[in-house]
Amino acid sequence: MTFREILEQTGEAAVLEQTAEECAELAHACLKMARKLRAESPTPAAEAEICESIHEELADLMTCVDVIINIPWISTKKVQEIQIRKARRWGERIQKE
Repeated sequence: MTFREILEQTGEAAVLEQTAEECAELAHACLKMARKLRAESPTPAAEAEICESIHEELADLMTCVDVIINIPWISTKKVQEIQIRKARRWGERIQKE
């Protein structure tokens, strides 16, 4: 099944909800790893387990992104333009430090 077919079968609202859920799950896994790496309020989970969780959640989110870019009102060109601008700004901030 193609990403477009998934969108058609699932519907825009459900895809948006799924994407939001996957964002939250990836955020949770990333925060857990950050605490582990800093040894600040660390989790009892092993680093390898957290790493696996990040891989899993990142794959889920990337799949959602592949589906969501098929929504007619999403412009991949606009997204890419914003992404370039934000990457440039991030680089400028790093150089100032």
